[in-house]
Amino acid sequence: MWRIAKLKGFVTAVCPYYINETRTSITCEGYIGGAECLTRFPTVDEKERFQAARCNSFGYVVTCPLAWIIEGKYDVDYLPERG
Repeated sequence: MWRIAKLKGFVTAVCPYYINETRTSITCEGYIGGAECLTRFPTVDEKERFQAARCNSFGYVVTCPLAWIIEGKYDVDYLPERG
């Protein structure tokens, strides 16, 4: 299910574990069932760089440590090698 980002009013994330964002944070599905994980960044620029390289990329499982862990929650045999 896609959720609307509170900050921008639209979602640019392709990662299915993305939930929402603020100016300096991103909230994703947690690695524990029913939990959420909030990542807070020191600056807006750092958050946007992280988001562009991970949340907004179809390679999110390889580039994002949290997505890689969450993916394992659903399919342990799928986890790709991280490079």
